[in-house]
Amino acid sequence: RKYLSAKLKNQAVTIDSNIKVIKHYIKLAKKRGVMINVDLERIKIKQHRSHRTNLSLQEVERMKEYYFSKFIKPTHKMVLGYFLFNCMTGLRINDLLKLKREQLNDDYFYFWNQKSKKQQILMTNETCRKILAEDSSLFIKPPSAKHINEVIKEIALFLGIKKHLVCHVARHTFATNYLRKGGKVEDLQILLGHSDIKTTMIYVHIVESEAINTMRLLD
Repeated sequence: RKYLSAKLKNQAVTIDSNIKVIKHYIKLAKKRGVMINVDLERIKIKQHRSHRTNLSLQEVERMKEYYFSKFIKPTHKMVLGYFLFNCMTGLRINDLLKLKREQLNDDYFYFWNQKSKKQQILMTNETCRKILAEDSSLFIKPPSAKHINEVIKEIALFLGIKKHLVCHVARHTFATNYLRKGGKVEDLQILLGHSDIKTTMIYVHIVESEAINTMRLLD
């Protein structure tokens, strides 16, 4: 833990994630008869509340207005299309960039969830269809995740959104806005492809924290 902190300058969450991986491989080694003089019971892993940057409903609307406007910069158009599509579907970026245009012609689309190794189905809602209709280049030759990250930061700056945006923020945005609009956590677990509802509950805690903070309105 000291090495990861002092030498590698890892943050607390990263340190505990790395230790969790190390514990896993030590257990695996012991099962295979490799003697390692380490007491795993003494290695404790702290639980951290994840901070997941997400866009509010109003911020998504601001992005949509820009996307559909006549004034959008050509270099922003395609990237914002991918990002907004993902704010409506919550796909992991690798799954998003594997999609083909012909998969998205109907109200529903199937895709291979690369993390769970299972086929999954999602809906293309009206907003998704409008996003696709606005730019015929979407899902033909997708940009890299790196390029999306670079351009979406430019777009946030241009629109005055003071948040650190990367590809995965779209997935977090989908999840939190789904709950803000009254969606059920059990349904969200299915939509996100989570095997454990504890992972999905992180988004519930985010929305609950926002609700608690509104009590300041009474000050």
